[in-house]
Amino acid sequence: MIAATPVGAAAPERAAIERRAGRLAVEPIGVEEAWMFHHAHRSLTTPYTRPDFADLLAAGYGRSPLRLGVFGGAGIEAVVQLPLHRRGPLATADQTPFPYVGLMTDGVEHVPSQILAIRRALSRARVAFAVISLPPQLAVDPALLSGPGVYVHERTTCIVPTGAASVEAVAAQWSRSVHRATRDGLRIEAATAVEMSGALAQLTDQVVLRAQGALPGYSDAMWPMAWEVFRGDGDVFLRVAHAGGRIAGLMFSIKQGATMYADGIAVRPEIMGVLILDLARLAARHGCAWCDITGGPPNVVAFKQRWGAAPARYLDLHIKDPVLGLAHGAAQRAARIAGGAGALLGGRQRRG
Repeated sequence: MIAATPVGAAAPERAAIERRAGRLAVEPIGVEEAWMFHHAHRSLTTPYTRPDFADLLAAGYGRSPLRLGVFGGAGIEAVVQLPLHRRGPLATADQTPFPYVGLMTDGVEHVPSQILAIRRALSRARVAFAVISLPPQLAVDPALLSGPGVYVHERTTCIVPTGAASVEAVAAQWSRSVHRATRDGLRIEAATAVEMSGALAQLTDQVVLRAQGALPGYSDAMWPMAWEVFRGDGDVFLRVAHAGGRIAGLMFSIKQGATMYADGIAVRPEIMGVLILDLARLAARHGCAWCDITGGPPNVVAFKQRWGAAPARYLDLHIKDPVLGLAHGAAQRAARIAGGAGALLGGRQRRG
């Protein structure tokens, strides 16, 4: 079970974080400033904080993009980008399927004071709850981040080395599964515009519905929008597994530095394994030493480990306004009660 990290910073450290946060200004910025910051701090950022990716998430989920700069004495030192969902006077920036969404920073040392300043700015914008995710390279002490309204959750991602020896050893270990996946003519190719306009959305719905019992929350236009945003980008790769004349899997990846960041889905585990091997080889050809293929529930992490991945820790920060968060929680509970009553009434009417 993953639990929130309790408050643990010593009083002098907490006081220093408070003082520095009080000197920071958090103000709206434009997309050009966000791009400049991303390019300047590529070693501390990921593709999931690219401004075009942040805007895609907001559009795909029908939310409004919020883009703020954190300004210190030397200028902009952090950027926060969140997809806001407005519910009456309040807003939330809930969890997305992708990790590392939300924060770009120029260094690890000042992240605690930046998060505190951001929390206060979100409260002023009437954001009741938000999730900001820090990548593994931002190895911040959780005790320095925890505090009133900031709850730290440790998560696991999976890192696959792309060295030929490692990849081929995994392929040999799982040769029977690879053969089982490929005997029906499985082939992995670049996605096409036609597939992005419909078939991949259907595949995603099918896999997510089977795994979670609910359809994904993004709009049907998400994949066509992704095609329009990323087509022609030499760092973006959309690979589709075809089997028996149908689409059986997808791997979406973006290269940044020496890492290929990716996530995928497949109708069968062995097809997912073949997609992971294909990804590692693709990444090696493009000069990457590692693939970050995200984590998931413990059984998913264990599966990825069997296919050559090593676990790595990252942090999700749940930022909750002390007052607005209570109002948002009450509204959620009321909506659940109303939804349950509506479902019960509907069932009675159908039976009648």
